[in-house]
Amino acid sequence: MTEQGPSKQQQNMVKGIILFTGVLFMFVGAAGLVYPSLFSFIFEDDVFMCRVLGGSLLWVGISDLVVAKLILFKGSDRV
Repeated sequence: MTEQGPSKQQQNMVKGIILFTGVLFMFVGAAGLVYPSLFSFIFEDDVFMCRVLGGSLLWVGISDLVVAKLILFKGSDRV
């Protein structure tokens, strides 16, 4: 008896979730870098830490999109 993998619809849903979270993290991170007061409820008045959090979220979003690209084009002829 052979095991079946996830259906094409499930694979597309996972890819969509990965893309959505990557873009969301990028926008929130970029907004946190430009407007550090966005994260002031976490770090009160520490602008540096607000910018560090924004930059970290931006990098998480970028790496998430890179992973999504690798998953989306896996198995194709693109190099």
